[in-house]
Amino acid sequence: MLTRRCGRVGAVVASVSLAGTATACFAPKVPREGVPELFAAVQESPALRESALDGCVVVHHLWKAEILAVHRTSREGVGARVRMLVDSVYEPHASFWDGYVSDFKKWARRHLDLSGDPRSTIPTQVDLLDLIAGVTSRIEEVTGKRGCAEWYALYGPGWANLGGLSTGQMLIDFFGLPTDRGVENLMSTLPHEVAHVIHGQRTEDPDRGTLLGAIISEGLASYFADLYWGTDMSAPEALGYDPAEWDWAVDHESQLWALAKENLWSTDQQLISQYRRADRRVVSGAPVKVGYFLGYRLVEAYVSRHGESSLTGVFQLPVRVVLEDSGYSGGGT
Repeated sequence: MLTRRCGRVGAVVASVSLAGTATACFAPKVPREGVPELFAAVQESPALRESALDGCVVVHHLWKAEILAVHRTSREGVGARVRMLVDSVYEPHASFWDGYVSDFKKWARRHLDLSGDPRSTIPTQVDLLDLIAGVTSRIEEVTGKRGCAEWYALYGPGWANLGGLSTGQMLIDFFGLPTDRGVENLMSTLPHEVAHVIHGQRTEDPDRGTLLGAIISEGLASYFADLYWGTDMSAPEALGYDPAEWDWAVDHESQLWALAKENLWSTDQQLISQYRRADRRVVSGAPVKVGYFLGYRLVEAYVSRHGESSLTGVFQLPVRVVLEDSGYSGGGT
């Protein structure tokens, strides 16, 4: 996942891979012409909130409010832009922003540059509500459960492409998507995140905050994404791996699992982040996000043992039971 690397932006994000931080850079200039093409698109479809599936899926189009603020203050300077962003973008959704950006004013003043980023057009290329509702309906067919959630679509700091905050709110940050295949990445990642919504509905699992909980959560989401896209997505692609990374993980699977087994019941977030984040490696030479790989293989083993219909159980069962009933020992299926 790509990050707009300027300044220090804090976040509290669960179930997503975060990039690091970097040194500050100069504030972007506000283009005198504003963002006319984006502004025109918002004028054609001005709704800032949409819902589907009887209110199960709600999308807050914060990106539209951001476009309006940048365009309408284009001749007034950065200060006016920040004031309008605070009034129309931050304050109506303060709990969301406080969970994702530690200092909204600082970030908005120094980093928000719609005219200079090709990803700014992504939300005009896809129908977000239709896309999210479609994936939510499909996962209901598989699990019998609805992944109801509030989604916030925005131009943000790029700490994640898609993911869930600790508050349970879901986000799509267009500036976290790859510059060369943003729409593709959005569509391929969405099933993964909706699967997280379903799995996160479990309340009777004492081990959900452990390393094992993180491994199975990410593995299940990746496995479902692979299932959802079928032949259009390979197992390595579901994990965000290239063929070489996948082959390395398979060749060293037993060692990786043996290392993880030593800490399966740990709730140390620093340790868990080594298995979950896109900028951490558990051992030298290993691909990032090894927890995704181990979880995928564990869920694969469970389904192989119990049949395709058993995937519903993985969404509902305590992670300790899934592990025990999978027969997984780090050697594949």
